[in-house]
Amino acid sequence: MRCDDVETFIDLAVDGVLPDEAKQRLERHLLRCGRCAHRLKALEVARTMVRQAVPKAEPSPAYLERAQARLQAHFESLFPKTEPPSPTQRLLPFLQDDTTNKSSH
Repeated sequence: MRCDDVETFIDLAVDGVLPDEAKQRLERHLLRCGRCAHRLKALEVARTMVRQAVPKAEPSPAYLERAQARLQAHFESLFPKTEPPSPTQRLLPFLQDDTTNKSSH
């Protein structure tokens, strides 16, 4: 991992949402690069100070409902529902659920 790549991952690492593989790569880089290790530590300290200084805001139930509806609509626009296969259509074995597999054997 290069120092330029660390910029992409450092925020995710501080927020604790970096995937395991990327986290391991970042940790290996930080062992070799004092500059990036210092940047990560400085960001952790700054985020901790901000979190302590600003009370956590809880969204209202109405806001959560609206946001969830918007996300659902966006998701459905990206992945439209498909019609279920007809009973005469054959499914590939890896697409069949367990009950279908058991009845066909």
